[in-house]
Amino acid sequence: MSDSARGLRMMGMTLQTPPPELAHLGLRAMRMVGSTAGTLRPGARRLMTAAQALVLRTDVNLDTLTPIAPAELAQAFPAPLARQLVSAMVVASLVDGPPQKETSRLVAEFAQALGVDEPALATVDLFARGHLLLGTLDFHRRSNIRGMVQTELERRGLWGAVKSVLGIRGLVEDPEVARPFLALG
Repeated sequence: MSDSARGLRMMGMTLQTPPPELAHLGLRAMRMVGSTAGTLRPGARRLMTAAQALVLRTDVNLDTLTPIAPAELAQAFPAPLARQLVSAMVVASLVDGPPQKETSRLVAEFAQALGVDEPALATVDLFARGHLLLGTLDFHRRSNIRGMVQTELERRGLWGAVKSVLGIRGLVEDPEVARPFLALG
């Protein structure tokens, strides 16, 4: 199987590499999510740049991307890739901090048009409405922390699991985990 057909295996899931024309359409939508405040936010720009390098294998100038209507995107975007795109939009909406209400609404519109039922949209909405504590609790409830802790307990024992949780909180850095991310620059 070719590398593009397999996609990129990351954190227990496979990210599919769409054909260039679909990647371009997805980037147009992502740019809209990342720039509801007017200009493309720095974290969203870095996320989209990394996605192009690691998953999409494209090199599109993000500043030249034009908006796309949710219905137009849905007409061309196949279901298997739609969930991946909506997940990326959720990340893009949160990468620079709590999103604006407009950002939450836009991601929900894209998800609805694409026919994707994404539970994380409720978390994005909580953050957008200023409910930071409820949003954080909802995020942790929906996250894979339990599975991660279980895996770390099995692989590295109790101390490894504790270090992983402390790493998530930014209190401890594991050089083995940090190495590949630092190599990406």
